[in-house]
Amino acid sequence: MRAASEQDAGIRYVFVGHVHTQALYFLTPTAKLMRFTPEPGVPVPVPPHRQWLAVVGSCGQPRDRDPRAMYAIYDSDTATITFHRVAYDHMSAATAVRNTNALPAHFADRLEWGL
Repeated sequence: MRAASEQDAGIRYVFVGHVHTQALYFLTPTAKLMRFTPEPGVPVPVPPHRQWLAVVGSCGQPRDRDPRAMYAIYDSDTATITFHRVAYDHMSAATAVRNTNALPAHFADRLEWGL
């Protein structure tokens, strides 16, 4: 985020995925990076006078002991971002991983337990 702000001060929003957690960061006027842990389903105001980094999560293998898939929706009309968690049949996905014999067993464990 700092690299983006140093390269182009006009960048207000950066979204990243394929990270197995969810978080929201912003830069203070003194360039201090602040972290916010979002609550699923609750819109968070992200006004454009700050620079924001949204870590939207991943669709599998979470690292927070919650096996649900993760995503986020940014609404440019209201300048909000809402993080979501969605249940899916993660046990069947874990079984499929175990049955392939082509992937390490800990991949299935991560799907089952969100570790």
